Amino acid sequence: NYLQKSDEIENYYQITAQSLSLFSSPENKENNLPEYTLFFRATDSPFFDLKIPKTLCGARIALDPGHFGGQLAKLEERYVDIDLNGNNYQFNEGTHAFLTAKYLKELLEENGAVVFLTRERVGEGAYLESFFSFLEQNHQLLNPRRSLSSIFRSEYNSLDLKTRSAKINNFQPDLTLIIHYN
Repeated sequence: NYLQKSDEIENYYQITAQSLSLFSSPENKENNLPEYTLFFRATDSPFFDLKIPKTLCGARIALDPGHFGGQLAKLEERYVDIDLNGNNYQFNEGTHAFLTAKYLKELLEENGAVVFLTRERVGEGAYLESFFSFLEQNHQLLNPRRSLSSIFRSEYNSLDLKTRSAKINNFQPDLTLIIHYN
């Protein structure tokens, strides 16, 4: 009732309990020659075979846990501090992304994948210098009209993102996954 706004469209699709099929012509529908079939469950697909082992053996997967977390979470403005019913909850995106990447790395390696993380610890990025060392080396960026957060986001973060990209490219992965919680 929701899909069919006119009687004519009935000749171009078919819905069953297992799938939705689209046909390019009424003749193709009559001959059961779909142009595309969307299976609602993978097990309903004729291409799905439980007997074929699925392995990630040798697959090269790069994981980039977004942001930094830790002591830099407030500077990067990815920090949540909520008071709810007398309880205080604090968390940040960078730490969650990193913990997710570590857990995913473990799961992927158990299935034979070679996994690379762009950063190794919470509160650190991929760039060789920490943010505060970067500031010491680039003190000209310090300005009373400019917040540390602004310097972090506009200057340091771009260096870190370029470093992450270079590390991923050097690893030459089959798949790259960038993890964020927005």
